[in-house]
Amino acid sequence: MSGPSSLFNQSLDVLVKNIDKVVSLEALPEEVLVLLFQRILQAGKLNEKVLELFLRESDKHRELIDSLQSLHIQRPPAILPTRCSYRGV
Repeated sequence: MSGPSSLFNQSLDVLVKNIDKVVSLEALPEEVLVLLFQRILQAGKLNEKVLELFLRESDKHRELIDSLQSLHIQRPPAILPTRCSYRGV
Protein backbone atom coordinates (compact mmCIF):
# COMPACT_ATOMS: atom_id res chain seq x y z
CA MET A 1 0.00 0.00 0.00
CA SER A 2 1.42 3.37 -0.96
CA GLY A 3 1.24 6.46 1.22
CA PRO A 4 -0.72 9.60 0.51
CA SER A 5 0.28 11.59 -2.54
CA SER A 6 2.40 14.66 -1.99
CA LEU A 7 1.01 18.16 -2.00
CA PHE A 8 3.00 18.77 -5.18
CA ASN A 9 1.32 15.86 -6.98
CA GLN A 10 -2.10 16.91 -5.74
CA SER A 11 -1.44 20.44 -6.99
CA LEU A 12 -0.46 19.13 -10.42
CA ASP A 13 -3.62 17.01 -10.51
CA VAL A 14 -5.73 20.09 -9.78
CA LEU A 15 -3.90 22.06 -12.48
CA VAL A 16 -4.49 19.30 -15.03
CA LYS A 17 -8.15 19.04 -14.09
CA ASN A 18 -8.68 22.81 -14.38
CA ILE A 19 -6.19 23.63 -17.14
CA ASP A 20 -8.94 25.21 -19.25
CA LYS A 21 -9.32 27.93 -16.58
CA VAL A 22 -5.60 28.77 -16.36
CA VAL A 23 -4.61 32.13 -17.86
CA SER A 24 -0.82 32.03 -17.49
CA LEU A 25 1.94 29.58 -16.61
CA GLU A 26 4.71 32.17 -16.31
CA ALA A 27 5.31 31.67 -12.57
CA LEU A 28 6.09 27.96 -12.93
CA PRO A 29 9.68 26.71 -13.22
CA GLU A 30 10.70 24.69 -16.27
CA GLU A 31 10.70 21.31 -14.50
CA VAL A 32 7.11 21.84 -13.38
CA LEU A 33 6.04 23.02 -16.85
CA VAL A 34 7.47 19.91 -18.49
CA LEU A 35 5.86 17.62 -15.92
CA LEU A 36 2.53 19.45 -16.24
CA PHE A 37 2.69 19.18 -20.04
CA GLN A 38 3.31 15.42 -19.81
CA ARG A 39 0.37 14.98 -17.43
CA ILE A 40 -1.90 17.02 -19.68
CA LEU A 41 -0.97 14.77 -22.60
CA GLN A 42 -1.66 11.66 -20.51
CA ALA A 43 -5.04 13.05 -19.47
CA GLY A 44 -5.96 13.88 -23.08
CA LYS A 45 -6.53 17.55 -22.23
CA LEU A 46 -4.31 19.12 -24.88
CA ASN A 47 -6.28 21.46 -27.11
CA GLU A 48 -5.48 24.67 -28.97
CA LYS A 49 -5.99 26.95 -25.94
CA VAL A 50 -3.82 24.78 -23.68
CA LEU A 51 -1.15 24.52 -26.36
CA GLU A 52 -1.06 28.32 -26.59
CA LEU A 53 -0.43 28.52 -22.83
CA PHE A 54 2.65 26.35 -23.19
CA LEU A 55 3.84 27.99 -26.40
CA ARG A 56 3.84 31.40 -24.70
CA GLU A 57 6.28 30.01 -22.11
CA SER A 58 8.35 27.82 -24.43
CA ASP A 59 10.68 30.58 -25.63
CA LYS A 60 12.10 30.80 -22.10
CA HIS A 61 12.50 27.06 -21.47
CA ARG A 62 14.64 24.80 -23.67
CA GLU A 63 13.33 21.51 -22.26
CA LEU A 64 9.74 22.58 -22.89
CA ILE A 65 10.64 23.55 -26.47
CA ASP A 66 12.12 20.08 -26.99
CA SER A 67 8.97 18.43 -25.61
CA LEU A 68 6.72 20.45 -27.90
CA GLN A 69 8.88 19.90 -30.99
CA SER A 70 9.11 16.14 -30.39
CA LEU A 71 5.35 15.88 -30.89
CA HIS A 72 5.46 17.62 -34.31
CA ILE A 73 2.36 19.61 -33.46
CA GLN A 74 1.27 22.01 -36.16
CA ARG A 75 -1.20 24.78 -35.63
CA PRO A 76 -4.25 24.65 -37.87
CA PRO A 77 -4.46 27.55 -40.31
CA ALA A 78 -6.66 30.42 -39.24
CA ILE A 79 -10.10 30.53 -40.79
CA LEU A 80 -10.69 34.01 -42.07
CA PRO A 81 -14.19 35.44 -42.18
CA THR A 82 -15.62 36.04 -45.62
CA ARG A 83 -18.29 38.30 -46.97
CA CYS A 84 -19.17 36.05 -49.85
CA SER A 85 -22.85 36.19 -50.72
CA TYR A 86 -22.73 33.15 -53.00
CA ARG A 87 -25.50 30.73 -52.07
CA GLY A 88 -25.14 28.09 -54.71
CA VAL A 89 -27.68 29.61 -57.10
